[in-house]
Amino acid sequence: MRKNIPLVNLTKMHDFLSTKINLEINKIIKSNNFLNHKIINRLENKFAKLNQSKYCVAVSNGTSALSLALEASGIGVGHDVITTTNSFFSTYESIIHVGARPIVIDVNENDLTLDANLIEKYITKKTKAIIPVHIYGKPVDMNKIIKISKKYKLLIIEDCAQSHFAKFNKKFVGNFSLASAYSFYPGKNIGGFGDAGCVVTNNKKVYQKIKSLRDHGRVDKYKHQYVGYNYRIDAIQAAVIHLKLNYIFKWNKHRRDLARIYTQELKKVNDLILFDYTNENIENVFHLFVVSVKKNNLRNSLIDFLKINGISAGIHYPIPIHLQPPVLKKLKRDSFPVMNYYKDKILSLPICPFTSKSDVKYVTSKIIKFFNIKS
Repeated sequence: MRKNIPLVNLTKMHDFLSTKINLEINKIIKSNNFLNHKIINRLENKFAKLNQSKYCVAVSNGTSALSLALEASGIGVGHDVITTTNSFFSTYESIIHVGARPIVIDVNENDLTLDANLIEKYITKKTKAIIPVHIYGKPVDMNKIIKISKKYKLLIIEDCAQSHFAKFNKKFVGNFSLASAYSFYPGKNIGGFGDAGCVVTNNKKVYQKIKSLRDHGRVDKYKHQYVGYNYRIDAIQAAVIHLKLNYIFKWNKHRRDLARIYTQELKKVNDLILFDYTNENIENVFHLFVVSVKKNNLRNSLIDFLKINGISAGIHYPIPIHLQPPVLKKLKRDSFPVMNYYKDKILSLPICPFTSKSDVKYVTSKIIKFFNIKS
């Protein structure tokens, strides 16, 4: 029987939570307090506690979170910030927003995270920070990055937009840096009913500055210590995210269970590349399960075949940062051989807390069938 398997099943998730979500939203509506409701503070405290961090500041979205993390850490005009080409464009533009210059580098072929072995090649006197992106839910190898940051006295700002409660060396990501940014975009491991995000830090001064900057630089209702921004989170988003935090560890475990099935079944397919998503040092939260076809021109055919069979697949991201129009004119296209190789071959398969194990087995059976047809 033909199934309907979305990439992320938000419908089932919100059907499951609807009664509790409606109750929380109605409380906010009745309060008429949409921007300073106590639920915002409760969300911040809960996220910080679960992440074993000292402080959390909830903000309007993941992009503003990263910009605030950079600005509050003292990064701005005249500084270079090293990051990866394999990320959403907001990683790049957040650096631009604070007046710094992004230095974009290639990924390693094992898991498409930032290639730490390339970092030292790009360090100059202007280099101020490194932004490792824990892409797809897998932590970057922080040992190498921390070693480099200490050697050259660089700051680390983590982009955790896809890695809520992932672990490296038994420590939650977001705690390896001066500040780290998270996204609560609806499709993330924890998502709101619109845009939202947060910044996590263990530094009190950074925390206090971010808290002020997100709200017009205020330190009191009509006293503005800084020229800030309107980057506040609203209470309805905070309520939805706060509720979902009750389920996140169970949901992340389910994602790992699904990833094991994908890996077990798809390792039989010689025409697919499976990336190194698991090892003893990490706990991946599988925001995405990304694979790569080996042969050129097969990805679109595979996506079409899956669609015919009721399966949605995605591409994250079809145009890497170094090939985006505002970036390409500043960089050498050939400096990114790994990402250039994989950009037309990778695809994301359905995975979320409401994707079932039988769904994954159905997806893998169709992928196996596709390659049997093509061989």
